[in-house]
Amino acid sequence: MKAEFYAEQFRFDPAGNCFYCPQGVRLEYQGKDQKEMVVNYKYQAPFRDCAAYACKADCCPTAKKYGRSVQRSEYHQEIAAFHQRMNDFFQSKK
Repeated sequence: MKAEFYAEQFRFDPAGNCFYCPQGVRLEYQGKDQKEMVVNYKYQAPFRDCAAYACKADCCPTAKKYGRSVQRSEYHQEIAAFHQRMNDFFQSKK
């Protein structure tokens, strides 16, 4: 997979609860997986949309039946607060 298609390059649209790939293909919300301290939300594009692009081999080369998928994570409030405190601490040491 080329760097231009890493998940970080996909744009999240909170109003539509979806992602858009660098080519503009919409990845729809598929569901979530909740663990102890994090919730992972999965988004996936239709295979037909990905197959229509010449760059499919650069984005999702092993996908034979499904389109590209990405996920985003939300940490529980306590974990997010801890991460913020740690960031603040390290910023204050600079």
